[in-house]
Amino acid sequence: MRYLKYLIIAVFILGLSACSDYLDKEPDDQLTLEMVFDDKTRTEDWLAGIYNAIPDPYWGFARHIGYDAFSDDLAPSTGWEQFGWDVISKQTGNWNPTSSWDADFWADLPRRIRSAQIFIENVRPNAAQRVTQDDVDNMKYEARFLIAYYYWLMVEAYGPVPFSPEESLPVDAPEEELMAVRKPVDDIIDWIDQELLELSELLPAAYSDNNMYGRATSIMSLAVRARMMLFAASPLLNGNPDYEDFVNAEGEALFNSTYDPEKWVRAKEASEDLLTAAHSAGHDLYYEYNDDGTIDPFLSYQNMMFTRANDGNAEILFARPSVETWEYDRHAQPRGTGGNGGLGVTQSLVDAFFMKIWITYRSS
Repeated sequence: MRYLKYLIIAVFILGLSACSDYLDKEPDDQLTLEMVFDDKTRTEDWLAGIYNAIPDPYWGFARHIGYDAFSDDLAPSTGWEQFGWDVISKQTGNWNPTSSWDADFWADLPRRIRSAQIFIENVRPNAAQRVTQDDVDNMKYEARFLIAYYYWLMVEAYGPVPFSPEESLPVDAPEEELMAVRKPVDDIIDWIDQELLELSELLPAAYSDNNMYGRATSIMSLAVRARMMLFAASPLLNGNPDYEDFVNAEGEALFNSTYDPEKWVRAKEASEDLLTAAHSAGHDLYYEYNDDGTIDPFLSYQNMMFTRANDGNAEILFARPSVETWEYDRHAQPRGTGGNGGLGVTQSLVDAFFMKIWITYRSS
């Protein structure tokens, strides 16, 4: 019996030790950065996740994320509010600080920017899985483009934003580093301008591999840059006295309230850079023709929106692998023509386009 007692005690002690070792194990279902960037598929998945925040210009155009419904151009039907068109409640002032909105760039895009920074810091060649240094360099350029593009989207939406594009901060960084102040709009735009200009010389103008369709190109860089510089030169940001007293937590002016004509020169030059590079890369206006060989202006404009690049549309500069064009088209058409009448244009938008009117006189 004495030996049995000692045996039971020994088994109990061993059991506690084994239990301790078992519970001290790290979970084996969580990926580390080392595991991600040692695997080609996981590396590509990480980059795809950064791309995933590029907004679809058609999906939810006036229903959720579109800014156009807040302008004088679109009038969503109030009958669609019951189906979740939350933009209508915001048009009518029926919202509060707890209201949600799909275009929450403030919460989403900084996460994507940080993810791109982590990607740049960790992506590396993988000879065993045929990931070359050239592949790594191009993926880094893509990530840099997405950082610049997402900052531009935030400036377009919010104006001055917290700005730290160079590297990702560790999660345990001091609070004073994490709580970044907003930077002046002109400073952010100047940085994006130089970054996109540099990337236009590093990224390819196009990809021969169809699987790369929609990935960042030099033409996309110049296109975003040209649009941004025109926005920066506009009266909204160029000498707008309404923003004269806007300062950040450090007392720094967030907007330059003095008009600068040089901004229009920069916008012009950015557009010229885009046009020159786009034409050199084979881009051109999309045309459809009538039976007599003349250009059909209506079909040319309409089908430019719906025709893919591999079907002959060389006008596309910034492509997504897929867009919900049918969703916008269906809501924009009147009932009786295949649509549901969810969207209408305002008279002010109609009046913004001059039209030639043909009047036929009939002799009595």
